[in-house]
Amino acid sequence: MATHALIMGAPSRAPSLPATNRRSFLGALAFAPVAASPIIAFAAKAESVRVDRTVWDRAFATMEAAKQASDEFDNNVLAPVDAELERIAPRPELSFDHTAKSGQVARYEMWVTDLHRWDNHSVPEIRESAARVRGAWNKHVEAQRRLGWEPICDESERLCEIRCDHESDLIAIPAPDHAALLWKLEHLYGPSARAYDGSGPTYCAEWVNALMNDARRLLSQEAKA
Repeated sequence: MATHALIMGAPSRAPSLPATNRRSFLGALAFAPVAASPIIAFAAKAESVRVDRTVWDRAFATMEAAKQASDEFDNNVLAPVDAELERIAPRPELSFDHTAKSGQVARYEMWVTDLHRWDNHSVPEIRESAARVRGAWNKHVEAQRRLGWEPICDESERLCEIRCDHESDLIAIPAPDHAALLWKLEHLYGPSARAYDGSGPTYCAEWVNALMNDARRLLSQEAKA
């Protein structure tokens, strides 16, 4: 059976990032001489980084402003229009069930690109059900057009991308203190970053390296104090 058709909705918020191969990295360390260990080299490099507090503060303020702009647009523009769209023309499911005389229930799928696929079916009830779904879909699309749904989604996506770019820049900047390091940890691994099943995300090597360099530098400084 074919899957349901994809239809317009709010833009996705989850950026896709490549996973790192942690197992192969740890396997390589197991055979490396202690003096040449990458961890020692990374730690020395991390400790030698000069951290400018003002750079972090400026980047954090820029990120917060971008986040506020994105949230305000979604809350004040996107969400009300979405609610109005659902009120006047709810998005229909592009399928319907039909019960045959034998009692067997079958599901008939429709696609945005083929809304007339059941027009010539021999069973009148199936043609009528398909026509109702098609009518509901066309009503939904017309309501989207009248409400300006597509350009609103485009603007929401644009603001989200700006916000994500500034968040990425902030993660790459060396954390000046433990509070900044904690922000990175919460942002990358806190409750809001976890999937619906509670599993943690995997990030690109650039982000993981930046986080580990911060931890080595700040925690090693604390141990020496």
